[in-house]
Amino acid sequence: MPTAYTWFNSPWLAVFGAFLVFVLLPFGLLFLVALARAARRWRAARRVRDGISFCVRCGYDLRGLDLPRCPECGVLRGFTVPLEDLGLTETEIRAGFARMRARRAADPGSHPSPPPAASP
Repeated sequence: MPTAYTWFNSPWLAVFGAFLVFVLLPFGLLFLVALARAARRWRAARRVRDGISFCVRCGYDLRGLDLPRCPECGVLRGFTVPLEDLGLTETEIRAGFARMRARRAADPGSHPSPPPAASP
């Protein structure tokens, strides 16, 4: 006499369990990781838009640095790739920023001043 299928001995329960473990769980975790990274980038971009200098890639505070290069991930302010991927050396970047500072010092009215740094 065959036994009746119930919810706990159904063959579809094994199929659903395998689908849950091998498909939904890994893709759900990947989705959550991607969502967290997107939220971190959105917050960093919002901080830059508000006038506070943070790294767009990792969120590191860039205020007070002589070269706006993130010491954690190597990304220059305004870029999303590391300095090495741009094909520039650090001395070339420092020389460019020195020229920019000299131009701003020579003609202070032509460039808008950066927003004041927030005091802690």
